[in-house]
Amino acid sequence: MRRALFVITVLGLVAFGVRAQESQLGRVEFPTSGSAKAQQHFLRGLAALHSFWYEEAIEAFRESTKVDPDFAMGYWGEAMSYNHPLWSEQDIDAARQVLAKIKDTPKITERERAYIAAVRVLYGEGDKHARDVAYSAAMEKI
Repeated sequence: MRRALFVITVLGLVAFGVRAQESQLGRVEFPTSGSAKAQQHFLRGLAALHSFWYEEAIEAFRESTKVDPDFAMGYWGEAMSYNHPLWSEQDIDAARQVLAKIKDTPKITERERAYIAAVRVLYGEGDKHARDVAYSAAMEKI
């Protein structure tokens, strides 16, 4: 189940896009409504997240929201960095604090809203297994 959740998450993150970030971490495509400068940090964070380099990912996502404080996907990325499904680790309190910073603005696309809704399920109520199953179902819809 956890392996399937991980695969669904990774596929969902890279399935769409026209903008790319290339680095030693690889190539990531994931368009967002953020500014070009925030997007640059976001893509670096996403590449680090996919490489299980959580500390680097958190730092990059924080840079993206420092540049653009209303950048919802930067907060989404930071929250995602607190979930380590391969090791069954999750810092739910840190993730919830970050998710509380997301402001609902017209700038957020429907696709971004779906990703945000899914991560809110991941850190919502209930035990970890139930939240993982619900998150997986939310990601399948994206």
